[in-house]
Amino acid sequence: MLLVSACAISARPETAAFDLIGPKVDVRVQRGGKTLPIAEVPNLQAGDRVWVHPNLPDSQSVRYLMGIVFLRGATNPPPENWFTRVETWNKAVREEGVYVAVPDEAEEAIVLLAPETGGAFNTLRAAVRGKPG
Repeated sequence: MLLVSACAISARPETAAFDLIGPKVDVRVQRGGKTLPIAEVPNLQAGDRVWVHPNLPDSQSVRYLMGIVFLRGATNPPPENWFTRVETWNKAVREEGVYVAVPDEAEEAIVLLAPETGGAFNTLRAAVRGKPG
């Protein structure tokens, strides 16, 4: 009986949280002449400048496309111009990062990384616009 119980316990599905460690991405916000880490900015405001710097290793063999997207609620898809395409393999991006301005009505920002496979950015944009929440 003990053996059967032990087998049943070990056969239960794991409930561990999904944890996939990706590359480090530094994010800061410029507002009113001050630059703060994103963790110190409770809410983005129109006119803020968001600095994003992907920290990929020099040995990175896959080209990752970064999409920076602003959202405005769960049921209101963002307009096309709220998507910024960033080629992380670009030397200036690797060394300096990029700035994007927060548009009026934006409530949140997300940063997406995907392998560049030709059409990756359009796929990301279609997915976000199709299900904005």
